[in-house]
Amino acid sequence: MSDPEKEQTLTTAVARLWPELPALVTGDWEAFESAVLDGLRRISAAEADLADAVDDEAADLAQADLDDAVRDLPKVFKPYPEAARRLNRLWTEALTDTRDTRGTETTGPAGSVRNHRYLEVPVFYATDRRPAPVAGDRDGGGYYTGEAADELSFGVLRVSIPDRRRRGRLPKPRLWHLGFNPRRFVEVIGGDPLDETAFFADPRLALPDAGPPGPADVADQRDVLLFVHGYNVTFTDAVRRAAQLAYDINFLGIPMLYSWPSKGMTPGYVADRENAYASVDHLVTFLESVIARLGPRRIHVIAHSMGNHVLVEALQLLGRTQNPRLGHVVMVAPDVSEQMFKRRAAVFAALAARCTVYASARDRALQLSEWLSGNLRAGQTTPQATPAATVDTIDASNIPGDLLNHSTFAQNQRFLDDIESLVRLGHPPEKRPGLRRGPASPYWVFEA
Repeated sequence: MSDPEKEQTLTTAVARLWPELPALVTGDWEAFESAVLDGLRRISAAEADLADAVDDEAADLAQADLDDAVRDLPKVFKPYPEAARRLNRLWTEALTDTRDTRGTETTGPAGSVRNHRYLEVPVFYATDRRPAPVAGDRDGGGYYTGEAADELSFGVLRVSIPDRRRRGRLPKPRLWHLGFNPRRFVEVIGGDPLDETAFFADPRLALPDAGPPGPADVADQRDVLLFVHGYNVTFTDAVRRAAQLAYDINFLGIPMLYSWPSKGMTPGYVADRENAYASVDHLVTFLESVIARLGPRRIHVIAHSMGNHVLVEALQLLGRTQNPRLGHVVMVAPDVSEQMFKRRAAVFAALAARCTVYASARDRALQLSEWLSGNLRAGQTTPQATPAATVDTIDASNIPGDLLNHSTFAQNQRFLDDIESLVRLGHPPEKRPGLRRGPASPYWVFEA
């Protein structure tokens, strides 16, 4: 059993046990909670140091720190025998599940393939971008450009996830780097465009025989995770992010991407906004096809920044013609008019098992968007202006950086941990570590 499996399964076991802990910890809950969170942060920091190690000596030191952190965290539970017993049981079960479902060292989302020192993750995509003049050409973001097309294109691409990589990071070669190195970089290493029929007939999309279903809220290989990217994102970077996000939240189902025609450059804000408006109907078409043709699956959606405009309007239209039941709908830093968001919330929230918004009062990029549009953005929401009573709002103001900053989105460990607890484990805010109830409801705040 590799060390990464030990630490990943331990943190998963803690997340699964968290909702039960208040009843099992009879002493000082705040002290216990603080000690557990410190232990989880030690593990994350040691993992990051190991990924960044530049030589064997640094790697050995980081590995020793990681081993110590993994050994020390269960000690926090020892004063509470029942909590310690349940943690040990869940950890053992997680290790067993890893052996059973991943067999020959294959980890990650459904369809992943293990190679030497990296994992190959498939990302199924639909896009209304115009194809690049030369397939696979890196100009314009790779396989597709930032120009809009009249019809959807489909396909599947394979992305390398190196074994030694800081969680949340998307390392890629410098502009002068020649050739691929999937053992070092998160790269698109191949794939194929497909017509719509071949796309949905791909055997990797067949409903797996995953054995008896587990807990109702826990995501498994049957589930789909659809990512809708934000402003200033090339097609290739969107594919890379979809693979990284699915991998880093330990999602075992199918990673999918809907990529609308962003220009992939900072000055392209106005053009991106127009293209986002124009992509709504295409996302509706794609969602209708996924819901109709992939069988009885849970479909979770994570949208970021301007991608939320495409998603919100698509769900509004979808709700008028049918009543699909989506899984978790997660809207990160939504660059959407707050007023429009409130008007749409009753419809799109009714289509989801749970709808969650991650917002920040300190998001400078959304402040710029507010200035350009003249309207407060839903991702800036404060407790005094909660977007909707049917939506869980998570105030990420205590997380450093802008949620809309595309160099840091999905890199923060606390954000990834919370997304995993939400999407993969199905925990509501009151049962996720590191969140406290805010002054309004349903409103939650990341602890400082």
